Amino acid sequence: MVWKRVSLGSAFLICLCVSAGYVDVLTHFRLEFISDYYDVIAMTGLIGAIVCVVSLVGWAKHLTREGRVGLAFSVLLWPWAMCLIGYPIDGINPHGAAAPLLISIVPASILSIVFFVMAAASKRDT
Repeated sequence: MVWKRVSLGSAFLICLCVSAGYVDVLTHFRLEFISDYYDVIAMTGLIGAIVCVVSLVGWAKHLTREGRVGLAFSVLLWPWAMCLIGYPIDGINPHGAAAPLLISIVPASILSIVFFVMAAASKRDT
């Protein structure tokens, strides 16, 4: 299924972009590459997020009710899990590497609610 591969690939791309911010903080901004191209990294993460949302909706259309509920929980918990993974490096600094994750909590919650509604509206056998 192409939706699943695109969703997981774009989620991995988002993780790489967020990890670049944490690596930059971890190395005390000594890596010139990350600092010089942070705008490209941030734009790549934004495009990855848009592609991820679209592909998640496409993937959810082909899932069963239980699959949609699982996807809703995954989408809801992903930003929090990334914050917990990055917490030892930079804490929950809204002006640092955790900023993209903190910004993504509200849209992820809304998308999770959409998946819960899709699951509730679906028939039991589909």
